[in-house]
Amino acid sequence: TQSTWGIHFFFIMKVWVACLLLLAIGVQCREPKKAKPTKHVESSTTEKIQEDVMQSSDVARKHDVRALGLVKDRVNYKTILQYHASFCSDVSHRHFQGGDTLAYVTPWNGKGYEIAKKFKAKFTFISPVWYQIDPTVQGPDFRIKINGGHDVDTRWLQELKTTSPNALNPQVPKIVPRFLFQGFDGNQLYFLFTSQKLISQLAKMVTQECTRNQYDGIVVELWSSVASVPMLKEPMIKFIVNFAKLLKKNGLLFILVVPPSFEAVDFHQLQQSVERFSVMTYDYSDPRTPGPNAPLPWINQQITSLIRDSTPEVSRKILMGIPFYGYDFSEGGKMEPIVGHSYVDMLREKKPNLEWESTSCEHKFSYRDNTGGHHKVYYPSLKFLEDRLALASQLGTGISIWEIGQGLDFFYDLL
Repeated sequence: TQSTWGIHFFFIMKVWVACLLLLAIGVQCREPKKAKPTKHVESSTTEKIQEDVMQSSDVARKHDVRALGLVKDRVNYKTILQYHASFCSDVSHRHFQGGDTLAYVTPWNGKGYEIAKKFKAKFTFISPVWYQIDPTVQGPDFRIKINGGHDVDTRWLQELKTTSPNALNPQVPKIVPRFLFQGFDGNQLYFLFTSQKLISQLAKMVTQECTRNQYDGIVVELWSSVASVPMLKEPMIKFIVNFAKLLKKNGLLFILVVPPSFEAVDFHQLQQSVERFSVMTYDYSDPRTPGPNAPLPWINQQITSLIRDSTPEVSRKILMGIPFYGYDFSEGGKMEPIVGHSYVDMLREKKPNLEWESTSCEHKFSYRDNTGGHHKVYYPSLKFLEDRLALASQLGTGISIWEIGQGLDFFYDLL
């Protein structure tokens, strides 16, 4: 009937109007808000920092610490906390324009193993601190033994030697583990230094270990504990010459660790036999005289005294030591080493005011402990590292880092 049709028509109209309203509302919700036109400007340093702060959880950053304006003497502890665990995503580019870079890795600091793999393109040499050379027994009837093989990590070594097919810098570091002479008395050392038979046996043992693990050479630590004994110094020099010659004959590099007091006359006497000299230009201060760990003028003086009048080729044999650790000095002549993670913990807890010591070119801060005792802390900073890299470049030397597991991740932007 007509009344029934009218009811149906009215119902259909209501449904149609409701659909139109819903459609209009849906279109309005989906329609994007028009952005106001903006003028393109170059990102300022502040904008770059803000951008990278947003990416801090990703660890890798687009910009390095120089581009972010973080390498400066006036530093806020909050900035270190924000950036210390991050690094520039381009891990293959070498910024250091000096000579070679030697990085030490210790088995008691596992972070160093990861750092070595991540930034391997920045290192010329990597030296795992694994081996000790000891006498089998005390007295004259001793033999030589090599300990430390249990620390060898073959998988890690393989990863260091493997390059990514997409790597911009396919260069791989040379592996030169450290061999530390220890446990010898004076008579045994003299006998070792003057016995061609023992020297040949030692060279054979070291060569076999290097061949087994495909090492490129070795780092030898011997000088510091022996050179102060007058009767042993000259025999030791002859031993180094003979030992290095045998290893070189077997295709192995020979790098010698020397103290900052190492003299130019000894350097020139050995420079034809030794591939590189790792100079320990750190540990300047002690508990009796708290202060900087590696003051820049002192480093400059020590290295310059070695390479004065040397050719650029000879100067490159020097690897200037740079510490990636610091010290916490306290009253009563106490001195505790500080590594990266403990330094970061101190910054979080103490919220210190960092000071730049212009005479040494090092950052420091002071605090009081729970008993009211006064502490003074020195630890490397980006500015600390930048100044020492600049000095090495200026002098034409390389660098050696003790040790990469103790530093902060953003240090490697500068290498």
